Amino acid sequence: MARPRTTSDEAILQATGRALLRHGPGRLTLGGVAAEAGLSPATLVQRFGSKRGLLLAFARRAAEHAREPFDRARREHPRPWPPCAPPWPPWPPVSAAPRRWPTAWGCCSWT
Repeated sequence: MARPRTTSDEAILQATGRALLRHGPGRLTLGGVAAEAGLSPATLVQRFGSKRGLLLAFARRAAEHAREPFDRARREHPRPWPPCAPPWPPWPPVSAAPRRWPTAWGCCSWT
């Protein structure tokens, strides 16, 4: 029978973030993450398969939670002005562009 988990994956991923800040990505080890989480490196291998698996899980979690502060800011601070209108007058289509663009110095135009 498997032993019950005393540390959640979320707590391990938070410990991974702390270990990354402390050691940097080049010096990160499973032992460093395990010490930060209060676990053994073998436990991390059992749960995530490898250091690569742990870092992929960490990156997945970071990507999932990246929008949260922006969504919270939008909810707490609604926009005080209406959305931007399109530029006026609208830009002409590229086919209507002149062959020679006027420039202030005359050095940046082509014929």
